[in-house]
Amino acid sequence: KKLSIGLTGRYMKKIETDFQVRKDLKHIFAVSLFLIFLLILISYRNFYSVFLIGFVFLSSLFWAIGAIELTVGYFNPATGFLLVVFAVLGIEFTINLFNRYLEERGRHKDSFESLKVVVKTTFVSNMLITISIMSGFSALIFYQVEGLRNFGFSSLIGLRIEISPIIHMR
Repeated sequence: KKLSIGLTGRYMKKIETDFQVRKDLKHIFAVSLFLIFLLILISYRNFYSVFLIGFVFLSSLFWAIGAIELTVGYFNPATGFLLVVFAVLGIEFTINLFNRYLEERGRHKDSFESLKVVVKTTFVSNMLITISIMSGFSALIFYQVEGLRNFGFSSLIGLRIEISPIIHMR
């Protein structure tokens, strides 16, 4: 007979659960991105809009992820959930700005002038929205649970990075 030896117990269960949560988060993130881009395609009815919105949105999202990796050092299940949160919050800003840009372009302005008007007219509201979201998430920094503390800290960094292109355009 063959004798097999394996690991079990609390620590092994924790490793298995962590692996499953990471796998689920990757799947959820991919599905959320697919649904976001499908909605953009259905709404605007052209691939140019999907490309333009997607490029701006994914650029800010990847910068935020990079900043979190550099500061926190890793994604645990709690901070990994931030990918979906950033996707939802980031696409809201991007679509709002894109709609405003299309409105200004419809008034027969050139691209750069339209962009300047959009940034000027939406800067204060976008900053207030971002600051209020950051304030809400910052409460998590005071939790004793490391995962939630990292979630709060990472959300502050990530949201700051996501809004920085608008700040620097002003």
